[in-house]
Amino acid sequence: MKKFVLLFGISVIVISGCADKKKELDNEFETLLVQHDSIEIIRSEFKSMHKKMMAENEELKRMVQATGIKDSIVMRNLAQHKVIFKNHSAIIEGHDALVKGHTELRQKIKQEGLSSMELEAQFEEMFKAHEKLLREHIEMEGEHARIKKEYEKLHRELLAKQKKEQE
Repeated sequence: MKKFVLLFGISVIVISGCADKKKELDNEFETLLVQHDSIEIIRSEFKSMHKKMMAENEELKRMVQATGIKDSIVMRNLAQHKVIFKNHSAIIEGHDALVKGHTELRQKIKQEGLSSMELEAQFEEMFKAHEKLLREHIEMEGEHARIKKEYEKLHRELLAKQKKEQE
């Protein structure tokens, strides 16, 4: 009887420990879902801005060519910006694949369930991926802000040149 009571006591401790671990993992999963949703909003806004910046690059290139400006620095800068935008597009595609993988994993967790060890490993990787994704977005946003300032300056210069030619 003592063995039974001892075994029962150990079972209760193990089960409660597992329940605590499950609750901890459920909380981590909820945190990941919130992060994922926030990242999706940020990504959507950034992708829209990225498309606008690429279109503005093409528009400025046409304007420079139309005004007959032969400034090689301006054309070189526009070409460099286009390369930066292509690099950003590649990063965005990588992020798309990453987010798709996270979405699939989320479905797998809901449908199949994973062991605690598998969940912990997956969650750790997802947190790392979210951090990397956000770091890269911050870097790209910084480059976009710098380029946007250059475009505003160039646009003012082009308008001033056109106005001067009209006078």
